[in-house]
Amino acid sequence: MQYHPLTNVHPEAKIGKGTVIEPFATIHKDVVIGDNCWIGPNVVLFDG
Repeated sequence: MQYHPLTNVHPEAKIGKGTVIEPFATIHKDVVIGDNCWIGPNVVLFDG
C-alpha cells in the first residue's frame, strides 16, 4: 500500500497490496479496498 502523507486512513480500514491513495483522500472505519486499486484525490469512502 502506498499513500500520500496528507491522507486520512482509519486504522481499522483494510487496504489491499499495491493500492495507491492520493492526497486528501479519507478512508473511514471498516472500509475494505482490494489489491492494486487507485483512490483519487479528495475521495471519501465509508463502509456500506
